[in-house]
Amino acid sequence: MKLVIYEGAEQVERINLPGEVGDYDIIIHSDDRTQFPKKKTKAEPPEVPKIHLENIEKQNNREGYRRMRDNPESQPAEIRQAVFQREYLTRKQLDEWAKENGYSPRSGGVQTALIVLETVTEEIQRVGSDDDQRIIWIGER
Repeated sequence: MKLVIYEGAEQVERINLPGEVGDYDIIIHSDDRTQFPKKKTKAEPPEVPKIHLENIEKQNNREGYRRMRDNPESQPAEIRQAVFQREYLTRKQLDEWAKENGYSPRSGGVQTALIVLETVTEEIQRVGSDDDQRIIWIGER
């Protein structure tokens, strides 16, 4: 089993541990005291990559992409901007951001925006799961 340690979006250490994940009783997670990342830039994200709607398999992903592309004040566009400006967030931090901005953190809309950013525009990478999942901007800067 490999243990990977991140500081922000940067991998700082990789440790090989004997056995499998199920062999360990310790749950490793982000420190709740981690402050919400400040904006690294006030710049706007680059133009949403051009994708033909017929190339997006699922209807809700097509709709999420269309809203992100056509309306900079839509929920998907605002989530895209939040990740771009901070370079990375944990899922817990994104949920806090969503609440502060009037969105339901675990709603289908937030999840669809993340799926679109990860699999359609390929601008983010998600590493890990649950509250400790890291959402990292990998798109054009």
